[in-house]
Amino acid sequence: MALPRLNFLSAKRVAMAACVSAAASPAAAQAPSVGSVIADPVVLGRMFANVCVAATDAPRVEASLDAVGMVPSPETGTYFHQLFDLSVSPTGGGCSMVFVTDLDDDAAMAAFEASMVQAVGAHVPTFAMNVRETGGESYVRARIEVSW
Repeated sequence: MALPRLNFLSAKRVAMAACVSAAASPAAAQAPSVGSVIADPVVLGRMFANVCVAATDAPRVEASLDAVGMVPSPETGTYFHQLFDLSVSPTGGGCSMVFVTDLDDDAAMAAFEASMVQAVGAHVPTFAMNVRETGGESYVRARIEVSW
C-alpha cells in the first residue's frame, strides 16, 4: 500500500511544479483586457499630446501610461485601459492611440485634433488619423512618428 501513496504524492508534486512553471512562464501571461466605456475624444486628444507628442523617451511614455492605469500586453507592448475602450502603442518608431467613439467619424477626429493642438501649442507635429469600422464600432486611430 505504501507504493501507491508515494506515486500519488510524486504525481501531485509533478503536477504542482508544472503549474508553478507555467504560471511563471512568459508564454502563460495573458494580454490585459480593454475596457468598454467610450471616452471623450477631447480628453483623449490631450492625453495623446501629453503621452505621445511631448514624450522624449519610451520610459517616460510607459510611466505616463502606468500613471493613468493602463496595463501593457506582455506580447506586444500595447497598453490597454481597463475602464475605457482605449489602447496606446508606443512601439515601432511611432506612438499610436486607438479608441472607440460614438460620435460621427469626422466630428470625433476634429474634436481629438483640436484638443491635441490646443495642448501642444504652436509646434504641432505631423500626425495621421483615420477611422476604421469593425463589428459596428468606429475605431479612431491617431499615430505620430517618434525618434525614441
